[in-house]
Amino acid sequence: MATKDLGRARRDDPATMTAVTALDHRGVERLRAGSFDAAASFFRQALALDPTAYRPLANLALVLQQQNDLSEAFRALAKAVDLKPRDPMLHMQMGQLLVKANRGEEALRAYRNVLGLDPTLAQAWCGVLAAAR
Repeated sequence: MATKDLGRARRDDPATMTAVTALDHRGVERLRAGSFDAAASFFRQALALDPTAYRPLANLALVLQQQNDLSEAFRALAKAVDLKPRDPMLHMQMGQLLVKANRGEEALRAYRNVLGLDPTLAQAWCGVLAAAR
C-alpha cells in the first residue's frame, strides 16, 4: 500500500488520529521546554502512526532546525509542504529555515508563496526583508 493510501486509511480511524494529535501535543510541550530529543521522539511516534500527518512533520523540522540538522529539517518540512501546499504558515516556516541556511533567493520565493496565499501576513513581509539582506 502506498504511503498516501496508508495515511488516508489511518486518518479515517479516529483512534489513530487521536493518538497522532496527542503525540504531537506532547512533542510540542517538550519542544517548548527545550527537550529537543524527547520532542523529536514524540513527533516520530506520531509519524509512525500516520506518515502523512503534516503537523508532526513541521514540528519535527523545528526540532531539527534547533539542533542545526538543517538538511533533515528541510527534508521534513518539504514533505509537510507537499502534503499541505496551501498552508501559508508552512511556507513561512520554510522561509525562516532558508534564511537560517543563508539561502536568500530561495527564502524570497518561500515568502512570496506565503504572500500569494495570504497577503495580510505581516511576518511574511518582514521575512522578505530578512531574506533580501
